Amino acid sequence: MARYVKVAVLANCQGGPLAGLLRDALPNFDTTYFSNNIRTGGFEGSESILEKLREFDVVVYQPLNERHGAISDKSIQNAYSHKLTIKIPYIFNSGTTSLGYAPASPKNSYGEVYGEESIKGMIQKGMSKASILESILAGEFFPSITQRFDDDLDGLRMRETALDVKIADYIEENFRKRYLFISHNHPTPHLFYMWALRLTALIEPSRVKEMEKGLANVKQSNYSLPSTGSAVSPHDAATHGYSFGYHSDYREKMEHLINLVYTRHSLGEQVDPKIFSSSIIYPNSTFGA
Repeated sequence: MARYVKVAVLANCQGGPLAGLLRDALPNFDTTYFSNNIRTGGFEGSESILEKLREFDVVVYQPLNERHGAISDKSIQNAYSHKLTIKIPYIFNSGTTSLGYAPASPKNSYGEVYGEESIKGMIQKGMSKASILESILAGEFFPSITQRFDDDLDGLRMRETALDVKIADYIEENFRKRYLFISHNHPTPHLFYMWALRLTALIEPSRVKEMEKGLANVKQSNYSLPSTGSAVSPHDAATHGYSFGYHSDYREKMEHLINLVYTRHSLGEQVDPKIFSSSIIYPNSTFGA
């Protein structure tokens, strides 16, 4: 009979879908998710979380610096050196789309739009919102999405040198043929799928095939993070060579993000974060479909 393993996943929003996949695809992995920050929500407090981790056989976590106190990398290693601890990356890439959106960022009243420096530069030239949109759709902005993508992927590789689970290689090999990012830090279920397999290989290597079978029967849409309004445009698809295409409502999404920046930096008005929610690209199907 398969060994019963209690697994804790301590991470930002990326940990929720990951923990859900581990739990549902392989029931003998009794997996619980703990948020590691207030912004993500559901944060129980550092000291409380550290104490609760005592109940688990395996602690999977995104390493944090010592400013995070009891849930810092150093603290977890000191407290649970006798347990199997697995360090996983924080997945981030702002170069999969021309414009991206982080509504919870403290940078501006509306959050942060990746690509906003180019928008602000166009505003200073006196360009209208319509002209800014056409320029961005034509790829007339800096840094380019290829530069942003490469820089962020290199940053992930660098961070992964100190981690147990790596994912940069999978991103590089598959980002053109699979829709891997809903936004800069919201991976699609495809990345969580690979994460779950690689974690299983470290927790119970003999059960990877079993995990694959379990993953083939769960719906992708049950393990999705929300859209923040980032859009794949025809320019993005052509530049990166995406085989999955682009969003049908890319113009509306990009107009919305440009308007957030324009209203704040041209008109001087405070803008509340707002997400233009709409279509997603990946289907409501199982991984085995």
